[in-house]
Amino acid sequence: MATLTFSDQAAQPIQFHAGTTTVRKIYNTGGTLTASDVLLGVKVPSGYRITDCYLSGVVDNDATILKLGVNGGAEFIASETFSATNLLFRATAGLPHLVSLSDNANPAFQYVTVTVNDGGTDTASASLELVVTMIPKDQ
Repeated sequence: MATLTFSDQAAQPIQFHAGTTTVRKIYNTGGTLTASDVLLGVKVPSGYRITDCYLSGVVDNDATILKLGVNGGAEFIASETFSATNLLFRATAGLPHLVSLSDNANPAFQYVTVTVNDGGTDTASASLELVVTMIPKDQ
C-alpha cells in the first residue's frame, strides 16, 4: 500500500469565501497502482460541507476498482470499475458530507481520497480527474 498524491497536493487548502467552491485535481502516472493505494485528492477544511464529487479518467488495467471517500473511506462511491475507456462517475451516496473536526485538531482538514480497492496492478498508466464542490456549513 502506498499513499500517492494528485497535482498541487503540497499546497495548503486555498482560502475559501462565501458561496460555492469547486476544486479540480489531476492524477497521472506511468508507474504502478496496487490494491489499497490511497490517492490524496482535495483538502477540505473543517466547517465545510462537500456537496458534490466527480471522478473521471482511465486506468490501463481493465479490472481496476476504485472507491471515493474521505481519508481512505468509501462514503461517496463504494466501488466502480475503471478501464482503458474514459469513464465518469458521480458520487451516489454520503452527500452532503460535513467536515467537522475538533477546534484543537491539527491538521484542521480532511482529504477527499481515491482508493484502489481491487483489480491487481496497473503497470502501465492511470489518468484521473477529481472534482469536488463544497460550501461553508452555514450556507
